[in-house]
Amino acid sequence: MKSGKEKNKNIKYETKKFKTIKEIFEKSTKEFEKEVFILEKFDHKQPYTEITYKQFREDVIGLGTGLNKILGLKDKRVIVIGENTYHWYVSYMAMLCGTGIAVPVDKELPANEIENVVKRSKASAIIYSKKKEEVIKKIKDNLPDVEYFIEMNSDEVINGRDVGANYIIDQGKRIVDSGDTSYMEISIDPEEFKVLIFTSGTTSGAKGVMINNKNLAQNVNVVAAYVYLNENDRLFSVLPLHHTYESSIGFLLPMSVGASIAVCEGLKHILPNLKETKPTAMLAVPLLIENLYKKINENIVKSKKDKLVKSMIHVTNALKNVNVDIKRKVFKEIYENLGGNIRIIVSAAAPIDAKVGKWVQDIGISFLQGYGLTETAPIAALTPEFDPRVGSARKSCNMCRT
Repeated sequence: MKSGKEKNKNIKYETKKFKTIKEIFEKSTKEFEKEVFILEKFDHKQPYTEITYKQFREDVIGLGTGLNKILGLKDKRVIVIGENTYHWYVSYMAMLCGTGIAVPVDKELPANEIENVVKRSKASAIIYSKKKEEVIKKIKDNLPDVEYFIEMNSDEVINGRDVGANYIIDQGKRIVDSGDTSYMEISIDPEEFKVLIFTSGTTSGAKGVMINNKNLAQNVNVVAAYVYLNENDRLFSVLPLHHTYESSIGFLLPMSVGASIAVCEGLKHILPNLKETKPTAMLAVPLLIENLYKKINENIVKSKKDKLVKSMIHVTNALKNVNVDIKRKVFKEIYENLGGNIRIIVSAAAPIDAKVGKWVQDIGISFLQGYGLTETAPIAALTPEFDPRVGSARKSCNMCRT
């Protein structure tokens, strides 16, 4: 990681030069194949399961091959809906690497709106999590044009229009093992329309935003010049993956450098999950950061250390001004509440109370702010890690829009 002396306004980290997401997938899943990629707690009572880049690669290629060869979904539109889970990552990547057009959908939408999105998107299949099973059953009969309903993490064989994703992955792997490498031989045009996201409109109903590989790859390329991440980093995934903020910066960006991603079980599990997975970075919205700030400071007040903390903030700020940074040692107890290793928190989607951002900076965590929208996939402006300014997103990522 960059040293404190290197992090100044004259520094700009190296810009990546990826053209497609498939290029990122190919590079990272081979280079970091033995490293952990996704951590997920499939059973709340059990420890986190660690899934390597190698397994992720095999599952994506297996699913992509199966979707194309068995279900005939190549170049078709496929809904992906569910909570943040390993199977969502696999499904989305399989689409980006050569199946068709991914249509990520908000899992919180009511059944009638999900049905509407399926019809408007002209989707040929729906990949859904177990938790969305009842909703899918409600709307299935109203969707005669949907060829397949594919349940994540299910071994069900093809039964009419129903099938389990694990079955498709296993069958796809058998096809690959027989010598068929056609899926990974598919060439991706950077300008090719690959993702369709319905976003709330400002003057009417939800609008479909068309995103291509170049849009997504450029987000990775440009953000890498403003924030330094490497294979030793771990991002904490708490925001919904159907948003480009999380799926691009919380998924594609860390994958490009071999970092890992820890999936949060849900909002009420944030603090225990942080302590268990020990992430180094987290993407969040202001409300989430403000709630963490409130809980941590309530504990500080209860322990009667609030005056001491305020005093030490002044002292450590003064020392940092003369290039002596002891914040991580002084505020070790606060860091432990966040897992112990957190070094970056990024806030976006809405303005945040400046005092919260300043407090995050004061205890030694890089507090960055971004501005974006779905149409820019999503970053349009971002605070550089090497020159943060609370209250401003500052730098415009013009290349993200190309």
